[in-house]
Amino acid sequence: MEGHGHQQRCQRQDQELREGREAAALEVGEVVPLRSEGFASNPPTLDTVWREVSQGVHRQDGQLLIVLDVDRILTIG
Repeated sequence: MEGHGHQQRCQRQDQELREGREAAALEVGEVVPLRSEGFASNPPTLDTVWREVSQGVHRQDGQLLIVLDVDRILTIG
């Protein structure tokens, strides 16, 4: 299953980030324009790894999207 393989890769990369290792590659699934009314600050339940690279979250169509801080991500690399 492609979806299952993708999920395993993401989990492995997330674990590597937590352990301070560099992930081999991150995939961008989709870039979408977002309206400001769905934006919210990071929830306290958001994993600290994601909190460090996130500007906040956006609720859209029943999903929670993480808004990445591109400048922060580029300074990590």
